[in-house]
Amino acid sequence: MINPSPDDVIMMPLAVLKALVLKVKEDFDKKRMNKKCPRCGKTWKDFLETGKFGCAYEYEYFRVELTPLMKKLHDGKFIHSGKLPPQAQNEQVKIIKIKVLEEEMKEMIKVENYERAAELRDRIKEIQDEE
Repeated sequence: MINPSPDDVIMMPLAVLKALVLKVKEDFDKKRMNKKCPRCGKTWKDFLETGKFGCAYEYEYFRVELTPLMKKLHDGKFIHSGKLPPQAQNEQVKIIKIKVLEEEMKEMIKVENYERAAELRDRIKEIQDEE
């Protein structure tokens, strides 16, 4: 099981999960292993040994180190793709569409394409008003 699915990870025995963590651990050099969180002082090595972070800031601080591990656990994707109830899935799709349109609208404003920006603004409003 090289790239386990999210469902497999949930059912995965702790020994297999630890083996995955150890494989990722081998991929990092000593410098990264000793990288310390500036807030709590825990290292990446501490996380790999315990499976726990010392503070919430470490999720962002160790993002570079955490990304390969998350990709292995989530079938090559960094974004969680687990199961959601149908209503939550629809809401999630709606949120993603709005974010994409907002980013495009910001770009259109930067390049002074106000007509396209207005179209995108209107589309965002339509999506937000949908039930």
